[in-house]
Order: sequence, then C-alpha cells, then structure tokens
Amino acid sequence: MPSRRARGDQAEDSAARYLRSVGYEIRARNFSVVGGEVDIIARDPDGTVVFVEVKYRSSNRFGTAAESITDRKIERMRRAVDAYVAEHGVESYRMEALLWDAGDWVWERMVIWEG
Repeated sequence: MPSRRARGDQAEDSAARYLRSVGYEIRARNFSVVGGEVDIIARDPDGTVVFVEVKYRSSNRFGTAAESITDRKIERMRRAVDAYVAEHGVESYRMEALLWDAGDWVWERMVIWEG
C-alpha cells in the first residue's frame, strides 16, 4: 500500500492533469513559505491566477475532503498566497480546492476565496 505522502503526490499529479485538460497552465507546485503552502498554482484560461488546494479521501470515515479544509488550513494557504502575490505582482487571483472523495472519482471545484 502506498504511503500517505505517495497517495497525496498521486492526487496532486491527477489534479494537475485535470487542470491542464480544462485549459489551466500550471505555474508552480508545492509552493511554500514559512507557515504556509499551496499545492498548485495555475493560470486559468481567462488569465486569473488560481491557488489550488488538493484534497483526497479514500473513504469518508473521518469526514469528506471538503470538511478537511479548516480555517487553519485556509490561513496557511493565505500566507503562501500573499507571499506569491507580492513576489510576482499578481492582480487577479482566487483560492480553490479540488476535492476527490472516495468512491466517486469525480472532481468537485470549490472556490475558497477570491481577491
């Protein structure tokens, strides 16, 4: 059985493939700063920069993928987003989550925050 990290890497790889298939350009993966990180940074077809949190759940025994995105997790993402936006002069952006819940193998898109 793959490790938790290996499963996470596979989910992020699948998310990146999915985003490319719908016209997103992947700009960075696993961008991190002290106290924060974002799984994928992409540009959508309209030119908006999208910061993506990838959540995978093999079962819902401990809650859904959406339920795992806590206020603390969003704050950690915001730290990384703020750093990236300042460093790269990004004007139009949003934070999203791609959720992959057990059994369905269907991606859901959930907007967390827009700026």
